Amino acid sequence: MRWVWTVLVVLAAAGAERVDYGWAFAPPHRITVGKPGGSVKTLLDAEPGSVTIAWTYDDLRGTPAAVWKAPRIQWRVRVGVLVDGATVRESVWVRPAEGWPVLDTVFRGTGGSVRLEMAGSDAGAVGRLTLRNTDSRPHRFAVRCEVQGGWVAHNPAWINANRDGGALLAMQYDRADRVLLFLAGGKVGAAAKKSSSMEWELAAGETAQGWLVRPQEAYESDLPAMRARD
Repeated sequence: MRWVWTVLVVLAAAGAERVDYGWAFAPPHRITVGKPGGSVKTLLDAEPGSVTIAWTYDDLRGTPAAVWKAPRIQWRVRVGVLVDGATVRESVWVRPAEGWPVLDTVFRGTGGSVRLEMAGSDAGAVGRLTLRNTDSRPHRFAVRCEVQGGWVAHNPAWINANRDGGALLAMQYDRADRVLLFLAGGKVGAAAKKSSSMEWELAAGETAQGWLVRPQEAYESDLPAMRARD
């Protein structure tokens, strides 16, 4: 056995065996937010220029004991930022040093930044948006949420301009009026088939705040009451 150890030592000294774990930290970086020990979880995948929110309404209560069955992800919504109509492709993300299940992402573009701090609970997930114009002239900031996959329309205002364009609805695979998520705090942007956006016109040095909410169970008729909450 001595010769085996000799070979290993020589290889190690020569640098022949090198382990690189860099791939493990490559984007997307995933964090699960939700109440510790709770059944409702939200997956957040952070990568340069976007955060993808993923979740399911499925659970294991109807599954026999000791049966392996991972709940299937049912919905994915990608969140991005635009400044003056241009997509922001630079972002950084961290987790709190205290170890809380929270994702803190900052999008940096020409003229300012948008910070998204997102946490979860049994009621779903909520993200606080902080928008800052760090430039010497006005800029228009926008946050856009787009459903990934499928072909049906998810923005009700794309179908009827009198409906809430700041929300995305299921329209398929569930009750058509089930709310996937909604934005609050700014001006609703132009309606698109599968996405919703909210805009803020900020003067030089101005800061604004908004919200991104993923309710676990809510419907279109609940939107006025939810928007009225602080």
